[in-house]
Amino acid sequence: MNSEFSKVDEEKWLLLDEIGKIRKEKLLNSGTYKTLLKDMAKLARVKFYKREKCKEHPSYYRVVAHLELSGELIDLFHNSNYGYRAQYYISEKNGERANKYALNILTPIILSHLEKKHKHTCPPHWVEQSLNGEFSKIWIHQGKWMLKKKISDRNLYVDRWQSQDLEKLDEKSRKRVIWATLTPDNEKVVNIMGSFINLDDAYLKENLKSLRSEHLYKLGYT
Repeated sequence: MNSEFSKVDEEKWLLLDEIGKIRKEKLLNSGTYKTLLKDMAKLARVKFYKREKCKEHPSYYRVVAHLELSGELIDLFHNSNYGYRAQYYISEKNGERANKYALNILTPIILSHLEKKHKHTCPPHWVEQSLNGEFSKIWIHQGKWMLKKKISDRNLYVDRWQSQDLEKLDEKSRKRVIWATLTPDNEKVVNIMGSFINLDDAYLKENLKSLRSEHLYKLGYT
């Protein structure tokens, strides 16, 4: 897989000075997506995992794993001009490629953890199959920062995301435009969600989040 990814011009990836000079410098042009994922892989630890039932199709299940990292790495992953959302800003396809790359880098950490000890409901071969599915994804854990949605965390302003005609958007998408401005710096977990599989080891063919890439590209949040 081509692992070279791009950066968004800092004129387009507008970070307010309120976040502080040192942090702002780290979030702008201080690394690459490829090296960021390597750093994440070095420090990531499995904090929690489970088998999750599909609400829309109860006969299908997926693995959900929480990886614990440093707040600084999560900050770079979510808020930098070369991080995860930045790749989706460049294009939907580039974002999807970045998502797949992250899964390829981080999945072995989860599988290695399960080789030592695993839940009866999450045997390693099933977890690997779920994580390798077409609709698997990674996303920042929506912890306390998301519950509080502090105005002081609204530090990222991207023209494409903020120039949306809110009156033409549904209520959830209007919220996404606001949430896109949030730049949490104290989250220490990313969630990895596998693809849904039934008990016959067949993948669910329906993409339940078919607009995810479009939302990230146009609105900056999903």
